[in-house]
Amino acid sequence: MATGTGIVYDGELTIYPAQSRTTAGFMDFTDVTAGHSCFQVTVTGFVSGHIDIDFYGSLNSDFGKITATTKHAGTQRISANGTYLYFIQDKPVRSYRFEVVDITHAGPTVTVILGALSDS
Repeated sequence: MATGTGIVYDGELTIYPAQSRTTAGFMDFTDVTAGHSCFQVTVTGFVSGHIDIDFYGSLNSDFGKITATTKHAGTQRISANGTYLYFIQDKPVRSYRFEVVDITHAGPTVTVILGALSDS
């Protein structure tokens, strides 16, 4: 779990450490100070099927679904190895939760890095 510890670039962009999963479940990024963020999702070892993902935000300990935008066709379903970017704007939350909802065939690794841009 990342807890507000990331590398700050130019005093505005904080990159939080990568987290990975090979099964369904959550990856949490806490103590995030930003209203604009980007999830970089990299999938390796994919052979067939699909991976469904979802996004959540929180101001305290209760998470609610939030909408991420992307130019990736299929939005929240990944069907190939690669790197995909998901943008979350104008949602000033303190914590993010990235969910791997389903991996239909065993084998792939989903790695997520969060970049958060401060509103200063």
